[in-house]
Amino acid sequence: MILIVALVTDALSRTRISAATGNKAIVIFCDSLRALRVALESDYTCAIIAEAQGKQNLPRLSAIRRIAETHPFIPIVALTNFDKRSIRALFMLRGTPFTDVIFADSDAVANAVDLALDRAGTAAARNWAANAMLPILPGFAFRIVELFLLYDSGFPGSDEISTALEISQRTLRHRLDSAGLPGAHRLIAHAQVLLAVRLLQDSKRKLHEVSRSVGFVNPASLRALMRELADMNPAEARQPDACARALDAFRRAIASESAAIPV
Repeated sequence: MILIVALVTDALSRTRISAATGNKAIVIFCDSLRALRVALESDYTCAIIAEAQGKQNLPRLSAIRRIAETHPFIPIVALTNFDKRSIRALFMLRGTPFTDVIFADSDAVANAVDLALDRAGTAAARNWAANAMLPILPGFAFRIVELFLLYDSGFPGSDEISTALEISQRTLRHRLDSAGLPGAHRLIAHAQVLLAVRLLQDSKRKLHEVSRSVGFVNPASLRALMRELADMNPAEARQPDACARALDAFRRAIASESAAIPV
């Protein structure tokens, strides 16, 4: 179940959020940052809707962002009438991958709820993929897929990966080879497949939407990668056991690479 934590003080906005959410999620209205911290410690999949109308609330919105940085898979939807330059500057801070901005209009509240629900589902899928890969990969290799899963940075390039790990590309390749692991981009490809399979468990998500979420413009590219790495097609990925099958395929691929190391 998804928990929407709404830092909204306006009574009309609260009513609209409750109406737009219906039975699709639990809504908690918070009046303070302390209450927000408590809500984020729950076991629910969370999303934050933060209303900030007027420049005087900019520090408050910034404080919300800092709190959420300790919960990186929690998306934030900001309802605001700030000018675009101000709000973009605020959320270009490092570690703000799941922040969306909706500028206040007549449909803003309903749009914010829909976006929060969608982002929460995507964040939960990324969290699942990260937790699934963590015990299989050594720390430095997990950091590679974390760039894709945690920071939503698309398909990171070799320079970005080596910079994040603070090692040269040559050293990275040597460490992967020594550990019997595939190349960095191959690891990310496995993460793309695991994430796609998890997202396709939601029957409401269309294949082209999932493809974009994992970094593909063309669904055919995702379909081919799923067949290659997990031996399944998108229709099979919607089956109840698909996540377990995809994870088993990943484990086998890593074990196969390790077994190929010369003794």
